[in-house]
Amino acid sequence: MGCLFAILALITPRFVVFVLWIFTHYLATAYGSWFWPTLGFFVAPTTTLAYAVARNDLSTASGSIRAHRRRGPRATHVNT
Repeated sequence: MGCLFAILALITPRFVVFVLWIFTHYLATAYGSWFWPTLGFFVAPTTTLAYAVARNDLSTASGSIRAHRRRGPRATHVNT
């Protein structure tokens, strides 16, 4: 059972990279060429996906990564 889990853990990121590459422009938008996603498919597929998410979903128009501000607890208004 442990070997099955290990095999699934190794295959899943590669499957996701393959599906994104074939059916969307998500990786092309993040990388701009075919070389880095191909290398990432074989060497570090999870890092390839994380970089694509950071470039597509968290980047600004200037290319920098947008930081989310952490909000404190909101004050609640109590009617008395």
